[in-house]
Amino acid sequence: MIRVTVEFLGLPNAAKLAGGRSLPLDVDGGTVADAVRALAARGGDGLRRFLLDDQGRLDLSFQIVHNNRDWLRRDQLDRPLGEGDVLAITMLVGGG
Repeated sequence: MIRVTVEFLGLPNAAKLAGGRSLPLDVDGGTVADAVRALAARGGDGLRRFLLDDQGRLDLSFQIVHNNRDWLRRDQLDRPLGEGDVLAITMLVGGG
């Protein structure tokens, strides 16, 4: 088990459901996807419905920033985590 920090950027509803804008999270397994599942389980049905799609994957409207430098797409959530890593969850913004 490792401990990471999860932050919600511009997501006050998610932060309320999770219990804070920045929170420690113990993760079984060692990937970003494992952390997303652990976060959804910790937050109950409300947070799970907010963050995950019908297949239990991170909804396409969200993006995760790993350690304040790497923006991860949903297909990159198999990235390994280390003790003390920071995952920031934010809305995916598009435009043109």
